[in-house]
Amino acid sequence: LAMFFASNIIIGMFMENLSLAVRLQQELHTRYEGVMRPISLVGNARYNQQLTHGSILVEMGSEANTLEEAMVSGQMLGRALVKVLGDLKAMA
Repeated sequence: LAMFFASNIIIGMFMENLSLAVRLQQELHTRYEGVMRPISLVGNARYNQQLTHGSILVEMGSEANTLEEAMVSGQMLGRALVKVLGDLKAMA
C-alpha cells in the first residue's frame, strides 16, 4: 500500500509545509520501506494548505486497496507523525 503527499507550490507556506512532508516521508521510509510514493508538487490546485502552517495532504491507498489496508496505513502514518512532531517540538 502506498501513500503520497501533495503540496501546492504557489502558496506562501510552501517551504514549511514541504519540509514537514519530507521529514514525514523520511520517517515512514525508515520505518516501512516502500510505503511512500514520491511527494507530488501541484502547480495551481489548492488543498487549503494555505490556511495554516504545517498543512499537508495525505492520500492513503486507492480503489485497488481494501479498507483494512488503508487502516493499517493510517496506523503507520500515526506512528511516524508522533515521532516527527515530537522531534520538532524538542527542537523548538
